[in-house]
Amino acid sequence: MWQNEITVSGGHYVLPIPFRDAKASFPNNRRYALHRLESTERKLKKDDMMEAYKEQLDSLLQDGYAERVPEDKLARDDGKVFYLPHFPVTRADKPGAHPRGGERRVAVPVARR
Repeated sequence: MWQNEITVSGGHYVLPIPFRDAKASFPNNRRYALHRLESTERKLKKDDMMEAYKEQLDSLLQDGYAERVPEDKLARDDGKVFYLPHFPVTRADKPGAHPRGGERRVAVPVARR
């Protein structure tokens, strides 16, 4: 499937998202993703976790696992954009730097169907 599309960038393999149909089109979910983000931000502020979560997001950006959407692309609505909401996950069974203990990480709700 990816024989002609694999590249290496910064020592990491880069592959396109595998679509069954190359002409796949996504519904515009920007409003839903923004609603989820606002809800996540309220929870993070309430639980005093905002700064730690922001540091994790910055790390994902710095390490190349995520990228910022350029301002001029935010209004794109051609069926080729899908916003992945994210949220914090806490594992109480792992040590962490948060005052209440537990490892904190950024999670993205994805499922294979």
